[in-house]
Order: sequence, then C-alpha cells, then structure tokens
Amino acid sequence: MKICELPLFLRLRPWRARPAFCGLIFALTLSGSSFGADSSKNEPLAEVNGEAITTEELNRALGAKLAKLEEQIYDLKRRELDSLIEQRLFIQEAAKRKISVAALLDAEVTAKVGLVTEKEIDDFYQANKARMRGDETEVRQKIRAFLQQQKLTARREAFVESLRAQGKVVVRLQPPAAIRIQVSTEGAPIRGAADAPVTVVEFSDFECPFCKQAQPTLKQLLERYPGKVRLAYRDFPLDSIHPQARRAAEAARCAQDQGRFWE
Repeated sequence: MKICELPLFLRLRPWRARPAFCGLIFALTLSGSSFGADSSKNEPLAEVNGEAITTEELNRALGAKLAKLEEQIYDLKRRELDSLIEQRLFIQEAAKRKISVAALLDAEVTAKVGLVTEKEIDDFYQANKARMRGDETEVRQKIRAFLQQQKLTARREAFVESLRAQGKVVVRLQPPAAIRIQVSTEGAPIRGAADAPVTVVEFSDFECPFCKQAQPTLKQLLERYPGKVRLAYRDFPLDSIHPQARRAAEAARCAQDQGRFWE
C-alpha cells in the first residue's frame, strides 16, 4: 500500500487558535517508526529475566513523544536561525550603505510605515467591540499601538524578504524526519475502492464543528481521485467537551451493523 505523509506539524502540533484536540485527525497508514531505523535497532538496552528490551521497542513506545520533542527543538532552532539571518542581512546592507543598522531600519521600515488612521482604529473597534473591556478611550489607544506595531512588523518582514531575494541565503537546517505510525483500519467503515493504493484514516467526532467543516474536503478528495483513495472512519469522541459525541458514535455503529453507516 502506498503511504502519503502529512507534514509532521499537522499531526503533532496544535493549530493556532484551535481548541486542543478539537478537530479532525488524519493518519495515513502504515510502516514503522522512523526512529531506531538503523542497524542498532535490535540492540538490547535492558534485560528482564533474560528477555531483552531493544532500542526498537523503546523508540516504538516513545515514537510520537520523541517526534513532538524533536519538532519543538527544530522550531526553536529555526526561529533563532531566522533571527540570526535577519540580523546578518541588516548588518551587511548597512555596511554597503555605510550607515548604522538603526539608521537602515529607520529609513527602510519606520519611515515607510504610515500612521494608523482613526478609521482603522474605529473599524477594528467595531469588529471586536463585543470582546472589548474597559474605558473606550484607553481601549482605542491600545488598538492604535497594536495596529501600528502590526504595520511595522509587516514592513520589516517585507524588507527582510527583499534582502533575501537580492542576496543568496542558504539554509541547511533540516527538519526532523516524519514519524510513521501503524494505524489499523480493521472494523472501520470504508468509503472508496477497497483496493485503493492510498488510505486516509479519519479520526473524528460527530459533535465537533471542525470535523463537520472538513467533510466537503474529504468528499472532494474521493471524487477527484476515484479508485486511488479510500477513506476509513475511526471514532474519536472528545468526552470532556462533547458530551453527546460518544452516544452519536454508538448510534453510527448500530447503523453500520445495518449497512447504513455513511447515510
């Protein structure tokens, strides 16, 4: 079976502004963990009454946890590397112009950012009024500072991108290898050709609004690749936030017993 991999961050890191674990989780079968894939995978790390515990067993048990830590370390390194690249670009450009970095940023960032207008403040205030607390005058001043900083940040990023485009920046920092996890589809309702080379396993919650939003995309996926992709559904009721999800899943399984799951 052909395996398609989602980028690691899609599987292990929470989305921005997304409730924790509230949403759709995809797994694409199969293969083993990418950890311990070398010749030392069967190296014994411990023995219990003569039975060895190998590197492969340990890595398999820790696979997702190790992958998450590696991704966090990579993100930390990448952010710091980007910062160092930005600083180096500023220093080099300032040297070319024979000015200081501060003067360079004043000329290319600060001087090219317009002041926030009262209309921009009012539009932001009206759009977010329901969530605003405190004296309106103070709130508007905070909005002004926030929007001004947004403009400065956007202009700074645009300037950095222009410097990168003009020069030659080579980044050799490599992201961690994607983890591969065995996912069973036994007993799962299947949609699509049984012999499709790619299987998408959906872990979903009947009460989750984000799962509902994903359904049109899944439908398009099956329609666009007939015979090439099949969809397997696995229940993932989030009991702590969706009290009806488990009962809905049980009802759906009863429907499956009658051949009516997808309906």
